[in-house]
Formats: sequence, structure tokens, C-alpha cells
Amino acid sequence: MLHINHLLASFVTGSLPSSWGQGGGFGALQNLLLEDNMLEGSLPADWASSGRFGSLAQLDVSGNDLKGSIPASWGANGNLPSLTV
Repeated sequence: MLHINHLLASFVTGSLPSSWGQGGGFGALQNLLLEDNMLEGSLPADWASSGRFGSLAQLDVSGNDLKGSIPASWGANGNLPSLTV
């Protein structure tokens, strides 16, 4: 099981796929660290769906070119203690 995915300055480009985590595939992921890449677009509202990132404690997407606001659905389930944008 993947617990930490740290892709600091890994030249990751494009947008964050709303399909990530479907079917509970990232249920054990605790830290998703994507800072200082070339990501663009917005934070997917679908990521807040029950079971997608059930163990996620930290999400860092700072240093990218993301736009928009944090989806309201992310605060609804209250299981994301640390978000860095």
C-alpha cells in the first residue's frame, strides 16, 4: 500500500485528475506532496467523495499554477487536517 507520495519538483504537468482515488485506490495514502511542479487547473471537488482519500492527512500543492477556490465539499467531510496551497 502507498502511504506517502512525494513528488517535489518532479516536473509533473497538467491538471489534477478528478478520477484519482475512485474505487478506494488511494484509501491508505496519508501524504500527497505535489509541491513545486507545473500543475494547473483547480482542485477536484470529487476528491472529497467518501472513501477516495480516507487516510489522507496532508495534501501539499503549493508552488503550482492552480486556480479557483477550495471546493466546499472538501470541508464537508472534515477529514483533511493539513492542506497547503
